[in-house]
Amino acid sequence: MQVIYNSERLHYNSERLHSSSTQLSAVHSPFTQPVPFLVSQRELANLQQQFQYYGAAVLGPAAIEPALFHRLQQESQQQYHDVSWPLQSNGVKNKVNEDTQRAHLGPISQALMQIAGETLVPQVTQQQVEPGWRASCFTYYQRPGQYLGLHTDQKRDCVIALLITVDAQWNTAPGPGLQLHVYEDDTPQNLQIRITSRPNRLIILNGSQRSHQRPPLAPGESVAVMCGCYRRAD
Repeated sequence: MQVIYNSERLHYNSERLHSSSTQLSAVHSPFTQPVPFLVSQRELANLQQQFQYYGAAVLGPAAIEPALFHRLQQESQQQYHDVSWPLQSNGVKNKVNEDTQRAHLGPISQALMQIAGETLVPQVTQQQVEPGWRASCFTYYQRPGQYLGLHTDQKRDCVIALLITVDAQWNTAPGPGLQLHVYEDDTPQNLQIRITSRPNRLIILNGSQRSHQRPPLAPGESVAVMCGCYRRAD
């Protein structure tokens, strides 16, 4: 079964996801609002079902409080201009085929990843996790033809992935290059779900078991993604 996820809905009621035992201050966060994910209890149940069936749960837009998301965008742009590097590995043995730009996470994205790993991610996946920092980064696709080849994530440091679209640009409509393709297995014919990248959309992905890829960008397209990886908690 193939699903195209390109919804513009998500109107939330006042019931929000909170953790009585986890506050941002406990993880030395640079922001002060508790658990900033815009998800109701009904939506949380739907995310759990999506993750179980598709290996990918999709929230938003908007998935994160707007003020915090704006700060995440600013950090992503700063990291891109100050400390990013190209990553090109087409045909390199034991490497994922890709043409991307990468940058380390900053304090805003690290704190967001930490709190997600203590609240939203385990509630959706039913798994206890901790950050896999060395596998986490910002990933940028800025030029026509940039892509991420079919692969599964690292079995140790990226059992579960948190993907937040920080920015996405297109001409008249998002093309395949602005989609994440998720497969049932390693066979390209078994495409199960296509998720369009839209700003402030969040994906929780079982990336170590479900193969996935991003097709090449078309002219006029670009996308920036915060990629947070989690390992199983000891």
